[in-house]
Amino acid sequence: MRPKLQLLKTEGNIGGADVTARPSILMVLYANPDYYPPTFNAVGILSKHFDIRIVCRKMDPEFRRWPANVAIERLGAYASAANKQNQSTGAKLREFAMFAGAVHERIRTNRPRLIYAYDAHALSAVMWHLRKSAAPIIFHAHEVADPDRFRITSPGSWIVKFALRSINSAALTVFPDKRRAQAMLKRAQDSREPMIVPNYPARNFASEIDVERLVDRRFAERRAIYIGPVAPDNGHLEAALAIRRVDPPATLDFVGWASPSTFVSQVRAAGGDHVSTTGWLSEYEKTKRLESASLGLCLYKPVSVNWEHCATASNKIFEYAACGLPVVVPDRADFREALGREQWIEFADVNVPDSIAAAITKTLANRSRYISSSRAARRRFERALNYEIAFAPLLEKILEITGSGRDPGAQPSREPPRLAV
Repeated sequence: MRPKLQLLKTEGNIGGADVTARPSILMVLYANPDYYPPTFNAVGILSKHFDIRIVCRKMDPEFRRWPANVAIERLGAYASAANKQNQSTGAKLREFAMFAGAVHERIRTNRPRLIYAYDAHALSAVMWHLRKSAAPIIFHAHEVADPDRFRITSPGSWIVKFALRSINSAALTVFPDKRRAQAMLKRAQDSREPMIVPNYPARNFASEIDVERLVDRRFAERRAIYIGPVAPDNGHLEAALAIRRVDPPATLDFVGWASPSTFVSQVRAAGGDHVSTTGWLSEYEKTKRLESASLGLCLYKPVSVNWEHCATASNKIFEYAACGLPVVVPDRADFREALGREQWIEFADVNVPDSIAAAITKTLANRSRYISSSRAARRRFERALNYEIAFAPLLEKILEITGSGRDPGAQPSREPPRLAV
């Protein structure tokens, strides 16, 4: 007997709207879409052309207001992502089977014009009961499977393995970083050219921040910021050690959960009075914190294929740019290739605190250079490094695939992105 489905409609659902007025997209995620800004941005763009039904699991709090013609069904019993990860093997298999069954039922009853699978588990759920679909499938992978982490006893590993075998069934594959795409498509033996849509913020991100008004104060305050979970692999300990070596003195604010929680005490001890740890903030509070910062840090260590290849997949780099902040990033080939020509970028060895300190010191060393870098970051975001421009080629493909025509009001971008992606 198929398990009963628990459905939750959230704020911003279709409600009384006529869902037959426009073609529909069925979007499938195994995660909570509220926590993926690029997904939220993509849905915002697609909702101008399609009615959208999102099917996902019920996990972690919901906090986004979705467009009016977007319906969300959250399946299963509520739990945090960590608790779901720690479920027994049997519970994981039952949950996936329930999810795949629900997805198949939505495909059968809703007959969408397009199926949009946002991760490997979602693609497997789409293909589990479905060998041939009347609707084309797009596979858009934020993260890719790491071949070194396959475990024969892990249901997730086998589900990802099935997804790799199914990728050739997708009409299009989409990735936020070209090297992530290469890594996954090589394993899938898919020689087609993927589409690359970097994880840029939407145009309205931090639109209220007046860079020209803030730039002098920012330069004087010398305050670095690091958005993201406080964890060893994110270079937080090295950053805390580095900030004490910046001369003249500077401070560093870590904004994000601590993982593991005991690690934050090491970070505080390493940084002393130069470091503060804020914890998780809402989107509004995070933007206010970015408003008062002087520069941003993104120091992922290459501990996995996703951390190694994240030059255009890291949201935070381009959120910093949207706020007019210079950014310190890892000194690795991917980052050099994608960001080497950007004047608002400095490179550092993520394992060497002195290298990080030198990059911060250089960023804050000269007022006129700092102001020029800040202006360049905001200008590049406005003209090229925003999600609307990045998503435009994919939107055109989707309109073509679905036979929905082109938006007559769409305007070409004034400046094509210069990033090598």
